[in-house]
Amino acid sequence: MPDFVIHWHQEMPEQVSAWEFQFQSVGSREWTFVQRVDPVDGCVDCFQATVELPRTALFVRSRSIGSVEVSEWSRELPVYSVPEPILVTAIMLGVLWIAILGLVKSQ
Repeated sequence: MPDFVIHWHQEMPEQVSAWEFQFQSVGSREWTFVQRVDPVDGCVDCFQATVELPRTALFVRSRSIGSVEVSEWSRELPVYSVPEPILVTAIMLGVLWIAILGLVKSQ
């Protein structure tokens, strides 16, 4: 199972005693609880967890558990995100696109 690292900022961290994570798999509308989460050291109110997910996981969400109440589920985060293009690559693609448009317009 691959690991997925989640970072978050928590206001009033002293009011949270635990976190729950769920994932949604390909072709399913059901949410499944994550069985293993490893916390990672952070700042006083910044947190990071490594969540163990199956390869079929598409989205992950979380909620906090306090001594009094449980929060709403977070917005779903995509497990596999599309990497952002490198600036040089983006510029080269832009120049190529402009050249193609110029060639088409001149014909």
